[in-house]
Amino acid sequence: MAAANAAAYEPDLAMSLNNLSIRLAEAGRREEGLGASEEAVAVRRRLASANAAAYEPDLARSLNNLSIGLAEAGRRNEAERARSGAVEVEESVNRRRDGTSAYAEADPTSASTNVGGTGLQPGGCGSTNKETPLTCVTGRCGTTKRHVKTAY
Repeated sequence: MAAANAAAYEPDLAMSLNNLSIRLAEAGRREEGLGASEEAVAVRRRLASANAAAYEPDLARSLNNLSIGLAEAGRRNEAERARSGAVEVEESVNRRRDGTSAYAEADPTSASTNVGGTGLQPGGCGSTNKETPLTCVTGRCGTTKRHVKTAY
């Protein structure tokens, strides 16, 4: 169906591929999940190229999800590229929306400020070791103390 009428079905196809990638990874089928995630990114890139305002937010989320899967698979360089792509897309969305940078808003759901879907934001504790300092921005931990998560 998606091939017959791409405009009507590709958004749902991309969402289904993204969900499939998550479920496959949860089932221990990480490589298959990464394939589905990469396909979701490809579909969302195609959609965003035709209508950036409508589809770039979903593209940023898919790139962020891909970066998480790649990091969990130990593919750190690829994960960093996907995360950087998510940041670039998110910043494009924010510039178009109101002329600000994604970092200026510190939106905890933003791909550019939400490290690996954890609700943690880059910055904060000044650690100089091999860990990336992170600050909780969601309040889920019930405290205002800073967190440190090992960088991938």
